[in-house]
Amino acid sequence: MRIYKMNRGNEIIGACLEGIIKTTYGQLVEALGEPLEGTEDGKVRAQWILSFSGIIATIYDYKNSEPLEEVSEWCVGGKRNGKALYFVSELLGAEIVEAGK
Repeated sequence: MRIYKMNRGNEIIGACLEGIIKTTYGQLVEALGEPLEGTEDGKVRAQWILSFSGIIATIYDYKNSEPLEEVSEWCVGGKRNGKALYFVSELLGAEIVEAGK
């Protein structure tokens, strides 16, 4: 299975929060490389967008004021009934803290 890291684009329109994983910024950067820049409104400061087997997943901080290096819970968004959450958790070896939001 190939995993593609993507830039922001129309692919993420319609994605919503599927759950939260426990991991660190350092672990995300090690596994996925540097994040995309955050949103203009400042609600998201770091974001990764992945595509695999037709599933789009986003990993991001949301309204978190801690330094990125101290964030330990990250949001996972997607479009396919929780598939993105479970794939990202498996890919990173990350615990799912909350599912089905």
